[in-house]
Amino acid sequence: MIEFLFSDYNAEEIKAAVFQMGPTKASGPDGMNALFYQKFWHIVGDDVIAPVLNFLNSDDSLIFCKASQEEVQVISEVLQTYAASSGQCINFEKSSVYFSSNTTLGDRERIKETMGVKEVERFESYLGLPTLVGRAKYQTFSFLKDRVWKKIQGWKGQLLSRAGKEILIKAVA
Repeated sequence: MIEFLFSDYNAEEIKAAVFQMGPTKASGPDGMNALFYQKFWHIVGDDVIAPVLNFLNSDDSLIFCKASQEEVQVISEVLQTYAASSGQCINFEKSSVYFSSNTTLGDRERIKETMGVKEVERFESYLGLPTLVGRAKYQTFSFLKDRVWKKIQGWKGQLLSRAGKEILIKAVA
């Protein structure tokens, strides 16, 4: 049983999860609903599986919380419980914390001391996506539109008509 819990996710599990989703449920960040992925899995499946497996099987975690001593204490307890039950150690030398601009200097120091981590000024990206977006959302995510367009060009029109490609690009934008 313990081997199952520690095993990596695999491509079959990702495909099963996609096909268990309601086909017309809310669209994802790319504007496409599950039906698109289910119907065209033979074309897009490999491109979906790789980043999902990278995310699920990575040893990285990104945790959000309010910058309060109470929440930091809860996170510390959860991390200690995880380490004790999994047998894995958390490397706090590789860990860091980012604070919003309205967090006081005193709160920052207490949290860093409690957690035993360093502070970073900003994270550029996490798993290939920007961590801070701001108001310029179109500019921030324009690279996604370009990547989708290149992917569609790679399909060489097997699937979508010119109008279909245009609609897909507009949905992603």
